Amino acid sequence: MPTKPTQPTKSSSEPTPRQTRIKTIPLAFTPGDPDESLGLLLTERDCPQAFSGALAHRFELNSRGDRVAGRLLTPASRSGPCPLVVIQPDAGASCNAASLEFAGSWVGVGFALATIDLPLHGERSSPKFSERLLTAIEELRGPPASDPRLDANGESLLLEFTRQSVCDLSRTLDALATLPAIDDRRIGVMGVGHGAALTAIFASLDPRAKAIVLAHCSEIRLPEIDPVQFVADIGPRPVLLLEAARSAQRDSNTAIFDACAEPKNRSQSDDEYGQLGSAAAEAARAFFTDQLNPADS
Repeated sequence: MPTKPTQPTKSSSEPTPRQTRIKTIPLAFTPGDPDESLGLLLTERDCPQAFSGALAHRFELNSRGDRVAGRLLTPASRSGPCPLVVIQPDAGASCNAASLEFAGSWVGVGFALATIDLPLHGERSSPKFSERLLTAIEELRGPPASDPRLDANGESLLLEFTRQSVCDLSRTLDALATLPAIDDRRIGVMGVGHGAALTAIFASLDPRAKAIVLAHCSEIRLPEIDPVQFVADIGPRPVLLLEAARSAQRDSNTAIFDACAEPKNRSQSDDEYGQLGSAAAEAARAFFTDQLNPADS
């Protein structure tokens, strides 16, 4: 692991490291090679008990040369195309994580739900790199520190993970929009924990996301991928922030909310970071219902 060079002493008139870094140009993203085939494969699976009344499928698709696995749940009782909500859980969780069960009743009111295994997660996990990635995310989560940077290896891993994740989400919309069960004019996206940071970046770049929920979204002390740098570009599409009330997250919550463009709203809960209880889940469901009208299917 390379050591950090010694920093020269700064005078009181010079900018702090955070003030200097905040002007860093955000990471450049690409939706992938337009000539790469989607390669969508859909396989029926047993429906998880928490999502009673749904049809469950495992899907796979191509993204920058990788195969991305995911889960799609659609209402068994609906004949028309349904609004789609793509939900990404916190770092470390797969597309089949139990933490996604907060949305168990959403399929019953007319939503299709999709989640993917992000790079180095779930079926894409790596004995060598997955733990390194989670460590990097944890070290850089939360309000700014005097030195926001990781070592070069951890930083490079997190930047490439973010770039690939955004591409994977874009390709997921490309693929699922081809299905007759999905209404590609009514798409919502939601993230929890680090999944919210990725969702914020993705939504700022992809106008197909018509309604956005960011749950327990924290700043990232790496300005190229800090959601504070991206959320203003989501407007004028509506954003709901669900905030963990624990004190360690309050400054981060406020910075992200202040950076969002209107229309925006926020709600606090006593849920553990990365886990949503019934009140927060109901707030998210009501928001998506109002914005995407699942009854019109």
